[in-house]
Amino acid sequence: MVHFNQRASNTAQYHGFTKSGVVIIGAGFSGMCMAIKLLEEGIEDFVILEKSTGFGGTWKDNAYPGCCCDTRKYDLYRFVRFSSEVKEAKWDESSKQWKVSVRVLAGKEAEACETYAIDTDFLVAGLGQLNDPYRPEIAGEASFHGKVMHSARWDWSYDLRGKRVGIIGNGATAVQIVPEVANVASHLTIFQRSPNWVIPRMNEDVPEWKKTLLRRVPFLLSRLRADAMDSRESYFQALIQRKSAESSEITQFCRNFIKSQLPDSPDLWETLTLDYLPGCKRILLSDDYYPTLRLSNVTVEARRIQRITDDGIAVRGNADDDAEDPIDLDVIIFATGFKTHEFTHGIKVHGVEYQKMMSKVDWSDYEIVGEMEAEKMPKGEKYIGRVVEETLIGGRTLLAGTALGALAAGALLFRARGRFPVY
Repeated sequence: MVHFNQRASNTAQYHGFTKSGVVIIGAGFSGMCMAIKLLEEGIEDFVILEKSTGFGGTWKDNAYPGCCCDTRKYDLYRFVRFSSEVKEAKWDESSKQWKVSVRVLAGKEAEACETYAIDTDFLVAGLGQLNDPYRPEIAGEASFHGKVMHSARWDWSYDLRGKRVGIIGNGATAVQIVPEVANVASHLTIFQRSPNWVIPRMNEDVPEWKKTLLRRVPFLLSRLRADAMDSRESYFQALIQRKSAESSEITQFCRNFIKSQLPDSPDLWETLTLDYLPGCKRILLSDDYYPTLRLSNVTVEARRIQRITDDGIAVRGNADDDAEDPIDLDVIIFATGFKTHEFTHGIKVHGVEYQKMMSKVDWSDYEIVGEMEAEKMPKGEKYIGRVVEETLIGGRTLLAGTALGALAAGALLFRARGRFPVY
């Protein structure tokens, strides 16, 4: 029998270890939200299969220095099976059910029961897009004598104090890591392929009188949330209306923020300024990224990475006659994000007649934003999610996830998606 958390019983176990009304793949944000919605509707015949050893999904995996985190609130342990990797899901025409193949990854249970199958009426994919780290292929990585790691697989046993650190990437992950690493590294080099717009977090301390008022007058909290949503919508509209006065104001605000944060570093202004408007790429939030770049032990390297050497990284300028310049490093950190275009992440999903479901989707449309690489997007607008039509037999469905933009109201959409299959 696979391992269950000992703090609570597993309801699905009582209904039969190999049978469940609903199987949820993934215990991240969307998987937990789906489970919570089922409980709110009085449905307890479900099981959550999670490959890792805990709840949280990308919030659990991304435990690098400086990472902003969330807190646990709902108790879903009695429904989850950790260290359980879904390898394949097949639709059985005769029983009108899904047969989900599971591999147990760790614990004594893995020795006794390495694989098993579970039958279910409904299969919900809460896989998300931020769980499979992306590592660019750079020549010579195998020859590097130092430490190499990805931000999503942080090695806390490695001591960065006094080390020469190189961070590849300068996106949402890097702007959180950089200030923390700069405090302990002897030197930090940030390898930047292209800059990103950064704006302040604009966090404010909530005074005690306001906390008391919000606790005693719940309507005010709802009003505050609605105001925040209205503000976000107005902000988004300003970004997409390129020729509007509001869009120009946001662009100028971003430019002024760079100069205000780096008043004595005009050489960095051009390096950190984009040649397209805010919103084409994800806008980053940080109060301490730009100030960190002023430190004497921090360098922003905008030249192209040529290869990884035995002792570090070799870079080269854009001119044809530019020579390679080696940069010595003790550790290389890939802050390069995730493989966001692969929905099922190695899980084989078969529908009617064992045809691969994702082959039914037309991937011919491409969306290119700013300098981002082409990302395959299926035709047709996806708001809440996708129900693959081949599985609509007796109401049994596969709910495929929806990609969220960085400016989308993610939590709101996850909750809406959770209601989608329940009603």
